[in-house]
Amino acid sequence: MSALDRVLQNELLERMAAAYPSAVDFSGHNGERSINEIHATLAYLHEHRLAKLTLERYLDNSLQTFTGQITAKGLDFLADDGGLGAILDVVIVKLHHDTVRDLLVARIEDSTADASVKGRMVSALKDLPAAAMQRVAQQAIDAGLRQLPNAVQWVQNAIGSV
Repeated sequence: MSALDRVLQNELLERMAAAYPSAVDFSGHNGERSINEIHATLAYLHEHRLAKLTLERYLDNSLQTFTGQITAKGLDFLADDGGLGAILDVVIVKLHHDTVRDLLVARIEDSTADASVKGRMVSALKDLPAAAMQRVAQQAIDAGLRQLPNAVQWVQNAIGSV
């Protein structure tokens, strides 16, 4: 029995999902699968926090799985969209268009371009409506990321300074 039997993993998760929020009794008949296959697969799902197990150790030191219950993480996994976990774990970063405009103006003013060119660019940026500023901001972020010679090192340094 391989703990990576994806078909069996899915079968067990689906069976527990159908019974949710109740637990499923796996101590009885399990079709063509042996109790050892069921136990090993449930233990694997438990280690990945997709299921909770109720186990009992017998006198001969063997383990018997009595029940398995799918967790919220298991339900989200079956949903294949990340479920609430994907929604709750999302970090939203909002930059007001004025903040982006100020950052771009600062970059223009720090540049070595001719003063008249800088003036026209700053004036054009200040006259842009919010929707157009959003498109400029997206393009600026994309262009900036493309210019990173070593994005991994840059992110590592940025995270280290937080």
